Amino acid sequence: MVTVIRLTEKWPNPYDSREYHLLDGLMDPLRFDRDFTFFFGRTPDDVMREAEVWLWIEEGKTPWETAAIAYGHIQITDPIHKAHVARLGVCVHPAHRQNGWGTQVVGRLIQEAQAMGLKKLVATVFADNKAMLHIYHDKFGFEIEGHYRREECWDGEYRDVLSLAKFLDTRPEPVNVMVTSTPMPNYGVRTYGG
Repeated sequence: MVTVIRLTEKWPNPYDSREYHLLDGLMDPLRFDRDFTFFFGRTPDDVMREAEVWLWIEEGKTPWETAAIAYGHIQITDPIHKAHVARLGVCVHPAHRQNGWGTQVVGRLIQEAQAMGLKKLVATVFADNKAMLHIYHDKFGFEIEGHYRREECWDGEYRDVLSLAKFLDTRPEPVNVMVTSTPMPNYGVRTYGG
């Protein structure tokens, strides 16, 4: 049986909770995962302080067989000017990949973000991570907003990163305004003024 819990609800005394230790157990094999870099250099304490965290826990017959199989977070990086925007983070334990868990995690995070009143979700994905691109773009309608070439270097190999976004509100998008540092040519338009 798999249960989903919101780990940050356990704060500020996580050290005594089994969920804290399950997160630590999930993070161990993923600290140097080439496709999910959020855990790199972080402790479970750091992760819970920086984001709202959900764990998918598979209950075993004994406590030793119980394990976290998937993780998702919603992170608001600027609570003043970008309080309506959040970054998503998703990872699935390597032994449980290709079983639909990534889709379940993203779907749940979108629901949670809507309940939080967020307007825009952002995800960054390595361009060669076809599984997560399929989930974000094809299944949930995230659009590519940016392509960062040679953004990260892993073991001497440069990797491109894509920034994807999904708008949760139904208001029309603002009109793009072109900003330029050079004067625009006058195409026969009369200007008036002093």
